Amino acid sequence: MTFTCEDIAYGFNETGVDALFLDLPNPEDYIEHVRKAIKPGGFFGCLQPTTNQVSRLLDALKTFNFSFIEVCEIIQRHYKPVPARLRPEDRLTAHTGYLIFGRPMLYTGKGASRNILPDANEI
Repeated sequence: MTFTCEDIAYGFNETGVDALFLDLPNPEDYIEHVRKAIKPGGFFGCLQPTTNQVSRLLDALKTFNFSFIEVCEIIQRHYKPVPARLRPEDRLTAHTGYLIFGRPMLYTGKGASRNILPDANEI
C-alpha cells in the first residue's frame, strides 16, 4: 500500500487502483479523476457531513456511470461506562455523517444507466 499527498485537482498519478476513499467537502468536483483512477468494478467511498453534499455527490456518481450506490448515515452517541447500567448519556450530544459507496462500471452502452440511480420522477 502506498500513501501519497498531492492536489487531486490535477488528477491521480495512479490508474487501475482497487479502491479510493475521499474525505473532502466537494468530492463531486473530482469524480471524473476518481473514475479514471479506479479500475472498473473497483470500490469508491466518501464521507460527507450534510445531505446536500450527499445529493451533489450522487448526481456526479450517476453522471460518471457508477453503480451499486449506497448511502449510510452514521451516528455517534456516547454511553455511560457503567457495566451494571449500560445506557446512553443523559444529554444527547450526537454527531452524524454519511458514508457513500459506489463502483465504477465499464459498460457504457444502451441501458448503462440502469441500476445507477433512479431519476427523481422515478421515485
